[in-house]
Amino acid sequence: MVIQSEAAVKVYDSAEEEIRRNVVTKLFGSQLDGIRIDAVDRLRREVSRAEENAEAMREAKENAELKTASTKKQLDAAFTKIEEYLERLEAAKARIDTLA
Repeated sequence: MVIQSEAAVKVYDSAEEEIRRNVVTKLFGSQLDGIRIDAVDRLRREVSRAEENAEAMREAKENAELKTASTKKQLDAAFTKIEEYLERLEAAKARIDTLA
């Protein structure tokens, strides 16, 4: 008896839920479709913006890598010049020491 009444309650609940869905669909169906379409359009715009941002970030990363490589080359060249200058100073110092 208890099992039958539990089953009856489940059937009643599912029927009630189905009726609610049908009523909502009939009353608000076109509005819900409009809301869904708006939501999908909004999501598409957000995805598009995210893709544009990702592309801009990739470009910025590539530019930063190029600038870093360029800066590294400039620093290497500067250190090479400094080393050459130090070598010339050492040579000049050695000549001065021999003259003194």
